[in-house]
Amino acid sequence: MNVRGLSTQKIWACTVLFSASAGSAAFASTAPGWFEGLSTVPPPPPSTWVLPGEGVLTAATCNSGQTAAATASEVPHSGPVDAMDLREAIERALCQQPALHAAWAQIQIAQAQVGVAHAAYFPELAVGASASEESTQRIFDGRVRSTDAFDQTRFATLSWRLLDSGSRVAHNAAAQAGLAAALNSQDAAVQKVLLAVTAAYFDVQIAQARRDAAAQTEVLAQQAEATVVRRSAHGAAAQADVLQAVVSRARAALRARRAAGGLARAQVQLQQTLGADGDRLPPVLQLSEAAEPVPIDGAAAWASLAQFHPALRAAQAQLRGAEAKRRAVRAEGLPTLDLRNARQLQARSESGSVAKSDTTSLTLTLRIPVFDGFAGRHRLRGAAAQVALRQAERDAIALDIRRQIHVASTDAASSLQAWHAAHAWALAAESANQSAKRRFDAGAADVLEWLGAQAALADAREERFKAIAAWHAAHLALLSSAGVLNRSALALTQPDPAVD
Repeated sequence: MNVRGLSTQKIWACTVLFSASAGSAAFASTAPGWFEGLSTVPPPPPSTWVLPGEGVLTAATCNSGQTAAATASEVPHSGPVDAMDLREAIERALCQQPALHAAWAQIQIAQAQVGVAHAAYFPELAVGASASEESTQRIFDGRVRSTDAFDQTRFATLSWRLLDSGSRVAHNAAAQAGLAAALNSQDAAVQKVLLAVTAAYFDVQIAQARRDAAAQTEVLAQQAEATVVRRSAHGAAAQADVLQAVVSRARAALRARRAAGGLARAQVQLQQTLGADGDRLPPVLQLSEAAEPVPIDGAAAWASLAQFHPALRAAQAQLRGAEAKRRAVRAEGLPTLDLRNARQLQARSESGSVAKSDTTSLTLTLRIPVFDGFAGRHRLRGAAAQVALRQAERDAIALDIRRQIHVASTDAASSLQAWHAAHAWALAAESANQSAKRRFDAGAADVLEWLGAQAALADAREERFKAIAAWHAAHLALLSSAGVLNRSALALTQPDPAVD
């Protein structure tokens, strides 16, 4: 509708005041707290990572390369001075993992979608100008007459949607849910990085301890071979005993080489997990061979934490987003009310005369959808199917988390019992080996008894390594499945030395 009889200034002032009051009231009732949402502090920059329940790794720490020195000075430990502890390994991975940069990019995308959803509540203002020149030549009775005309136009348009039947509210809820899903997905990515780094770190620790144990066994086998050869030279041992000692030493050497190869492979795996391709990593802390795992609670205590797992929270946020999108699709088929205020100034000069016009219009447009070829119905069905898909994905993730918790809890309990059995076996085998050596030195036992005791000791130590490795894997899987893998929890995965 056109408004006449009012001055241009009054029309524009009334329009702006009406739009501001109507829009503020409508927005306050449909999107409470949007001022706070616009003024929230954005997430930290890409080079700053926050562990779940932990402090912040700053960009300066990641870029200066001083993480190792700062960590080593804070955490006292035994072993080489330049040894890398678990905290330093985690910080290296958090600073260099591309997966976390990808998660940060997803958060930025979700933030942009939230901004787009917020923008729908504001009016759209457009201004423009145009200029044109016309030159006309007319011929009358052989004479040419030229006419020049110059047009200038300036316009401004203000558009504001006053009523949309809940479409903007639904889009805003979907965008907020997408941002929540991106944030929780980043937490889940951090959990995966922590799990991979911690598992690789403990693999190196166990491989180091296995290599040291194999080296000690090889030294014992060499000593036994040298003793038997010396006795054989004096006629106190048969040639068959010498051959048995040689076989035992060769078997110990093979185990030592395999242990060294396993350590090299574990170190390469840790290096690749940390994203330090080409960089030489310092050695890790030594793990005591007799380090006793700590008991952990059963599955029931951990299952209560499953609802807080980042992956499950991300799936729940995606479900909320799908439900909001379904509401948005439903609102697209409902009436809308738009306000449009336009002003146009036009001046035309022709043949020395100037004509000016000033046009102002205020329009309210009510749009009521009637028929769209059933496209809205199909879109609504698709949105409902998307909700059902997100529900199924959430339920699948929850079921998988519970399954992982129960399996990991069972594995942790069984591996702890296996470690106690292997540890008792190793202690008995150590005593038996010492007894056999004393008997052999005293001439009360042959070399086969001593070599058999050495082989039994090597087998017992190997089973103890397998048990502690299985316990670490189960404990880390349990922490990761419960979504509580952080520095505080990882401190418990470093077992204390057992008292023999």
